[in-house]
Amino acid sequence: MIMEAKNKKERKKARTAFLAWFALTLLLFFTFGVFTLTIAQKGISMLEEKKARYDGIFRKQADYNFRMDEMYRNMHSLTIKERTGNEHRLLQQIITQERDKMLDEIGMSDNDSNNYMLYKSVLAQIRTTQETIDNYDKEARKRVYNLGQLQKGRQRVQ
Repeated sequence: MIMEAKNKKERKKARTAFLAWFALTLLLFFTFGVFTLTIAQKGISMLEEKKARYDGIFRKQADYNFRMDEMYRNMHSLTIKERTGNEHRLLQQIITQERDKMLDEIGMSDNDSNNYMLYKSVLAQIRTTQETIDNYDKEARKRVYNLGQLQKGRQRVQ
């Protein structure tokens, strides 16, 4: 005599329910896994774009810093070395051209203009400093001329 289970239908129904829930759970895990990987891929590509953008900004800022150092050196050279009028004007022209070139480059990159606001204000300060150096140079030249005229006058009187 073979014993047969009396609850075959219930067991089959329970197994079918279990397999349905198990399949649904696997489907949810798969769906969430795909969703997670998709979002992660978008995030990675967004981070790579930002990195490339920030690297470009960093390179530009490093270039601007180097160029501004050169302008500072030239301006310092204007103040400490005796120069003729033409040399003074030529060096001022070099500084002005570089400053204007930098302002044009900053102006062209309007989408990143917030990243270069400091450079705009520093370049404006350089322009003001150049004007001040020019005024001091003009006054110094006038003073030298007037002292020369005064010496000539004293020599004539003696």
